[in-house]
Amino acid sequence: MITIPVSLKNNQGFVLAMTLWILVAITLGASFFALWANRVVVESRRDQELLRQEISIEATRAVLLYLLGTQRMGIDGLHVPSELVEEGQQAVSQPPSMSIVLRVPGPFISLADLAYYGISEVVFSVQDEAGLIGVNNFQRTVMKGLLSQFGVPVLEQGPLIDKLLDYRDKNSLHRLNGAEAPAYRLMGLPPPANRYFFSSREVRQVMGWKNYKALWEGSAFPRLTTVARGGSPGFNTAPLKVLQAMPGIDQKIAKKIVAHRQHSPFTSFKDINTGAGRVLPLDPLGLNFFPTKYQRLSLWHPDGMTMREIHVIMTPGSANGAPWLIDYDITTPLPDSVRQNPVVKSEIVFFQTEI
Repeated sequence: MITIPVSLKNNQGFVLAMTLWILVAITLGASFFALWANRVVVESRRDQELLRQEISIEATRAVLLYLLGTQRMGIDGLHVPSELVEEGQQAVSQPPSMSIVLRVPGPFISLADLAYYGISEVVFSVQDEAGLIGVNNFQRTVMKGLLSQFGVPVLEQGPLIDKLLDYRDKNSLHRLNGAEAPAYRLMGLPPPANRYFFSSREVRQVMGWKNYKALWEGSAFPRLTTVARGGSPGFNTAPLKVLQAMPGIDQKIAKKIVAHRQHSPFTSFKDINTGAGRVLPLDPLGLNFFPTKYQRLSLWHPDGMTMREIHVIMTPGSANGAPWLIDYDITTPLPDSVRQNPVVKSEIVFFQTEI
């Protein structure tokens, strides 16, 4: 009978245990490596998709700027070629984009913030800023009408507007319900700029305005206002809420106006009354029907989380030869209200491509 020493048995048990631990460690290491590798692959694919989306947005932006700088604007929108010119063919010259015409047959891009498909599923819209409410020059009744739609009590609307005017004007005179630098210091806030606003988003810095969260959710107030123009908003491009801010226009009438202009753009005060179904208490001399040189481009991808907002000033015939200037270009969270808008399948050949 062979007797195995106890020390040898213990050594064999130790080796077996160590072997098992090594196998466990290798298995865990392999699992962690597999998870890490999978995470790297997922992140790489995500980054590639984000890059593809960004390239598509840039390509769509370039096409839009080209069309704005070379094509005619009609009262119904920006008119574009129905087909591409083949190499070697004679190109048909077009007047500068600010050459306004009434209506032209063929495809066009609405300037009333309608959503279209651009390149590779990118979505874009163009808003003529004449259709928005100017924060640097506005009618008090119109601004009150806009604030009412966001739940601002009537008695608080006047003081808010006075504070906005005090923030914007160049003097230190204190309106009855306004606020100047001393009041801001007491509240621990930056003092008023005492100049025109550079962006509608800057209004949030005015004392009391940021307290009304409904104004800023989904960039609601900035999307309905502009620093480019003032006066009465253009009826051919004004959003629904802007129309409802006008005197004598409720939601029902605003929807009738929008429906009417889609097939027959307005050219006169009489046309507006026809579309509204009643005579509106508006000043005919203050109305604007034609597109302007101030345009806002919005671009986003349906699967993305952000939106590019580009404010463009058309400058055909300028001394430096540039057909446009970029006032500012910002990236903001993509509002649900924008994401949920129905998208029109574009008939424009420039956008019928993939990246």
